[in-house]
Amino acid sequence: MNIAQHVERQAQKNPKRTAILFEGKSVSYGVLDYCARALADSLVKHGVNPGDREGLLPIAMDLSELGFHLIATRGTQQYLASNKVTAEPVFKVGEGRPHIVDLLKSGKIDLIINTPLGRQSHYDEKAIRRAATTHMVPCITTLSGGAANLLPSAISFATLAE
Repeated sequence: MNIAQHVERQAQKNPKRTAILFEGKSVSYGVLDYCARALADSLVKHGVNPGDREGLLPIAMDLSELGFHLIATRGTQQYLASNKVTAEPVFKVGEGRPHIVDLLKSGKIDLIINTPLGRQSHYDEKAIRRAATTHMVPCITTLSGGAANLLPSAISFATLAE
């Protein structure tokens, strides 16, 4: 039996039993199973193609629902807005100021999901990664990574809601 099967079995038998206890906070098997299934469904449903904005939409919606303030470059911000997800627009590195690296350096960014594609985005990606590393900000470069990073926040949110 693997860990996923164990969690699923425990969620069926005893959903309120504690599965994770860390720093005084606990998560039940029911909540853990629910969050794991939601993550798996999202990854299967939305794919991981870096050029696919549609794959970003459910991640952005989930982050927004969890209370995150979103910042996006113009095209992505417009796409999100057309789908009723609020995101503050920001310039790409070569488009003007303040751009995403400026916001990183000023401490206004806590997490980056950047899915680069093409020659220009390679330049931006290098600058973003360098600034993220310097300022110790997590930088995720795939949508599957972005979805996976939602799990701890979703667990915290679900635990608070219990």
